[in-house]
Amino acid sequence: MITCWRNLLPHQERLWDLFHSAIPFEGEVALLWLAEALEPGVGLASVPNLIYGDASRIRINKLKPPEPAHGLPIPDFDGLPLDC
Repeated sequence: MITCWRNLLPHQERLWDLFHSAIPFEGEVALLWLAEALEPGVGLASVPNLIYGDASRIRINKLKPPEPAHGLPIPDFDGLPLDC
């Protein structure tokens, strides 16, 4: 839903009282970069695909192209009850 609402989120000021940031589209790499950006001196402007609020306004970072599927690991569903 975050991806569907990407263009609407920056204009919904009351929603930003509920969360600090959102990652539309591909989030695997962006989430890792977000965790790293929370370290002192890094900053959220370096995180691709991130929408976040700062003291003055809602900011939208540049989109990162999706990761190539051939470079991603195969999902591991071991232990999940998929025989229902």
